[in-house]
Amino acid sequence: MRLALLSDVHGNAAALEAVLDDLRDQTYDGVVFLGDYALFGPRPAEAVDLVRAVDDAVCIVGNTDGYLQVQDTPVIEWTRDELGERVGWLGTRPFCHEVDGLLAVHATPTDVEAVLIVEPHPHGDLPLTAEDDAEALLGGAQADLIVYGHIHYASKGVVAGQRVASIGSVGFPYDGDPRAAYAFAERTDAGWRLEHRRVEYGHKAVAGEIRTRGMPLSEPLAQRILQARGLPLA
Repeated sequence: MRLALLSDVHGNAAALEAVLDDLRDQTYDGVVFLGDYALFGPRPAEAVDLVRAVDDAVCIVGNTDGYLQVQDTPVIEWTRDELGERVGWLGTRPFCHEVDGLLAVHATPTDVEAVLIVEPHPHGDLPLTAEDDAEALLGGAQADLIVYGHIHYASKGVVAGQRVASIGSVGFPYDGDPRAAYAFAERTDAGWRLEHRRVEYGHKAVAGEIRTRGMPLSEPLAQRILQARGLPLA
């Protein structure tokens, strides 16, 4: 079995289109989206429509998908207006997906918001999670491999004997490389193995679009795209 894993599109439809184009040349058995589909990008409705058009894709929930249900900041209100009825679909996504020893979550098996860092961030932006805290975030979940998004860069490690790995972000990479990121998970005789992929797309044009669409927080969001860093929004 070989699954395509995509996470953290964040309304960047151009990046998602590039990844979906790349997928057309690959061999795989299914697609799993790991949440955060709409918020912060210039084309949230188009991004969600592209996700929903992927045949038989599994789509789990991300933390920002929850924000769209209950919070009322200017950028959330702008995104919600763009999404229309799609907000309801985002709010009904399942928390996780498990298949044959692979457990997919957005952030951790216990908390869609928590940050699990098991390998140093490429720019030192995030500290490693203490072992006891990391074990608590797993909450006793057991799988051959637990995969997640949320932190916007690829990493891997072992927590209390449990293998975990993050897959990076389609729409807003935070590792200094502006190319869209996704991964394949392949079941082998030795267990699940990840293959990470990067795809070029017009990220400078997307940053320009963020600036011209009337989005709140447009400049820091454009800089996140241009620098491929998790820069502060305030």
